[in-house]
Amino acid sequence: MINSENALLRGTVLFNVRGRDMGSVVNEAKERVAAHFPRLPQGYYIEWSGQYENQVSAQKRLQLIIPGVLLVICFILYFTFKAMREVLIILSGIPWL
Repeated sequence: MINSENALLRGTVLFNVRGRDMGSVVNEAKERVAAHFPRLPQGYYIEWSGQYENQVSAQKRLQLIIPGVLLVICFILYFTFKAMREVLIILSGIPWL
């Protein structure tokens, strides 16, 4: 589909993802596009949006929030048990650390 946005013509390619995660599909599509079109003509660019754009935005936000939350949890545990050893024992039980 070709339409205009910000006084520029825009071509849109839509596709659905089934059975795989959005990130790996878009990364594979980026590799294939880069292999077929190593250099785009002047004035052309590729922009990945939709669910993928939302996923990237959420991932960046979580990368900022999660360390802060873990730090707050460590402080709460330390003030509860008054010993760093107990805090480390509790944190070692978290499977993704």
